[in-house]
This record gives sequence, structure tokens and C-alpha cells, in this order.
Amino acid sequence: MATEHKRLGDLLIEAALIDAAQLDTAIAEQKRTGQMLGATLIALGLVSESDILSVLQRQLHLRLVDLDETVADEAALATIKEEQAKKYLAIPLEILGRKTLVVAMADPLNVAAIEDLRFCSGMFIQPVLAAPSQIMAAIERYYHIDTSMNEVIKSIISNEDDVMVNAV
Repeated sequence: MATEHKRLGDLLIEAALIDAAQLDTAIAEQKRTGQMLGATLIALGLVSESDILSVLQRQLHLRLVDLDETVADEAALATIKEEQAKKYLAIPLEILGRKTLVVAMADPLNVAAIEDLRFCSGMFIQPVLAAPSQIMAAIERYYHIDTSMNEVIKSIISNEDDVMVNAV
């Protein structure tokens, strides 16, 4: 028995997160900007990012990953370049077995992105859902770890100087 695929807007209305008039407004804005519907609804302030993710998780039956609590594996990160991660708003999290790369994605239905990531990593891609804002923060955090470490070291050094001055 085939299950009916409902559109995001319909699911948001069913969940009483928006009404039909708000959906029409968002669709008109989406056509004007070319953004995805979820991003448009968030930009218009009609729903939160977590509302969209919750509905998408139920719709797509994918695992939702909180990147503030999940640590990406270094070996996984080495499989995808920063440019690709930014291009597809996707960050590799872990390697399962020898051939499967778990990738947190803002748009896990983007077949072209999944195929490109598969080609570049040489691994099968298992997409999981994550918040776009968390993915961008994770990309900055993981791919710029040397910059982040330098900032931490400079902070420690400047704090030590303050401590020495206070001790004297």
C-alpha cells in the first residue's frame, strides 16, 4: 500500500503552525526569491527553524541530528572539502563500516548533492537531517579548527598576562 506524499505547506497547516493565507504569502515570496519554502517561512517569521525540522523529520522519516551536541569524526570530515560542505550545506559526521558516510544535510532530498558527495568521498551517503544554521556553524568550527585553536591560545596568553599583572 503506497503512502501519500504530503507537501511541507500542507503538513505545517495540519500541525496548526501556519494557516492557508500564510502559506499563500510564503509561496508567493518563495517564487519571488527562489528560496526553499521552509527558508522562506522562517525568513517571514511565520515558523521557527525547529518547527520546520520537526515536520521534515516526520515527513522524510530521517534521523534529526543536533549538531550542538554531536561531534563530527575527523576521518569523516577529511572525506568532504569545505567548499562542498558549504555548497550543499552538508557536513560529514561519521563513517559506518567501510563504505558509508553519514552526512548531516539541510536538504537531504537533493539527489545531485548526494551523488556529488558520494563521488568525491568514494562512499555511499546516508543523509541525516540537521538545522541549516547548525550546519553552517559546524562547518566554520570544524574546517577552521586551526584558526579556532589560535584564537583560544591567544585568549589564554592574554588572560595569563592579566593574571600576572594582577599578581604583581
